[in-house]
Amino acid sequence: MQRSRRSHVFKWSINRGGPVMPDVMRLSLTQGSRRKDGHCIHAIVAPSETADSISSQWPDLPRLDHDNGFTVFPIDVDFIDARIGPDKTPMVTGDEFMLMTNGFRLFLQALSIGGQLAYVETEYFSGEGGQGAIVCRNGSEIMPPTWRESDTINDALKLIGMTRGTFADEFVAAGFGLVRNNDQILDQIANAKSEA
Repeated sequence: MQRSRRSHVFKWSINRGGPVMPDVMRLSLTQGSRRKDGHCIHAIVAPSETADSISSQWPDLPRLDHDNGFTVFPIDVDFIDARIGPDKTPMVTGDEFMLMTNGFRLFLQALSIGGQLAYVETEYFSGEGGQGAIVCRNGSEIMPPTWRESDTINDALKLIGMTRGTFADEFVAAGFGLVRNNDQILDQIANAKSEA
């Protein structure tokens, strides 16, 4: 299935070519991103300086800049495949990560050289599920892939310097309280570009 966004920069497809992950996981990811009463996000969050470095390396990667000095990059299977190649074996940790593979983990470490970033995932439906994160700084993991029912993303965002400010927590300060899925993040990016 391919979904085209408003321009080639916003092309967002879940399924392409050969299998990247088991079909049951792909089905869950595809359906999960459209749930109205669920929350399914896959994103890199980085401070502005690191975000600028990421954008210079991957200019087609959509980015949503927040006024708190942090940027959110929605991530999908195609982005991972294009950067590290298809990895048919998700990382075996007993956790619920949808997109985390050993190759993607190494990619995140390399992407953090000279900066810091957090990769976050959520998978909630009808109050059940959890959230995961990994934090990398200067090419090393400072928080390994961690999955829990709650607060994992808050902990990860604190490690990269985000504060909640006047918001309820760091999760909300990153804008994740306003969206349910990556498509809604992409819509925010498109709206910001049209208003600029």
